[in-house]
Amino acid sequence: DKKAGKVFVFNRDGKYLRSFGSRGEGPGEFKYPLRIDALNGKILVTGFTKVSYFNEQGGYIKFETLSPQMQPLSFIDENRYLFKGKNKTGIPFLNLYDFSSKKVIPLAKYDLKIRTTKSMNIISSQKNDPVFGTPSSILYGKFDRCEIVRLDLHGKIIATFGIKTRPQRTVSKEEKIKRVGQKMINRLKGYMVDGRSAVDAYLDTIPDKDPYYYRIDVLENGLILAFIPNDKKPGIQLDIFSKSGKYLYYSDLVLPDGLKMYKLPVISGNYLYAFTEDEDGEQRLIKFKISLPKA
Repeated sequence: DKKAGKVFVFNRDGKYLRSFGSRGEGPGEFKYPLRIDALNGKILVTGFTKVSYFNEQGGYIKFETLSPQMQPLSFIDENRYLFKGKNKTGIPFLNLYDFSSKKVIPLAKYDLKIRTTKSMNIISSQKNDPVFGTPSSILYGKFDRCEIVRLDLHGKIIATFGIKTRPQRTVSKEEKIKRVGQKMINRLKGYMVDGRSAVDAYLDTIPDKDPYYYRIDVLENGLILAFIPNDKKPGIQLDIFSKSGKYLYYSDLVLPDGLKMYKLPVISGNYLYAFTEDEDGEQRLIKFKISLPKA
């Protein structure tokens, strides 16, 4: 809960168990929690400037200082994580950071589609980055083609796989407006930027094409799930690959009428948890029972 600065814990059936943390900047407090990860019996809560560590019962352990320019995309383990940034020549790169050694390891040129409107000081990029790290390898999705790259922890390409025939999806102006939100559009109306409307200038910062995948997950059994962006079709669409990269099948989970996704889904065991929101802004957690193939 970003407003309260708390982490709420539920069991797999949705029963409330406990909460921990509070709003603030001290030990065990969160000013603005951005993500939660469970690794090796620890719970990591990431904010703009620090990563706080807790045990499974919510007991505070420690924190690590975090640069706002090095926000984690995926944790490899409790000490190492992946982030996107630019190298010395200004080229976007996928990097690995190690809290223990305080070192940054450049891994690979990263397809980061960014548009800027200098007079508005706006930078727009992919909302979510298809990156997943494990202690043995790293997976990331390409922007310009339907391909997933597997790297070792030094940036060497181990394998590539994907669906060559899939076309890239174009984002319409109406979809851009929906993503920005009507409140922001109303705030910009009536203003001009470089001789054109501020609304059009803002919408131009959003890429005209979607990434092929907005998220990649690797399950405990090794299955690779690649989530497909699609504003026109409510629900969750994903491609499923074996742990070796063989394409298995496409899956489409339909949400109840009137609901839309507002956070990334989570898969645990034989269940998928969808974080949804209705037209009135009420949030609901929907539990799907799923059947997955062998890895």
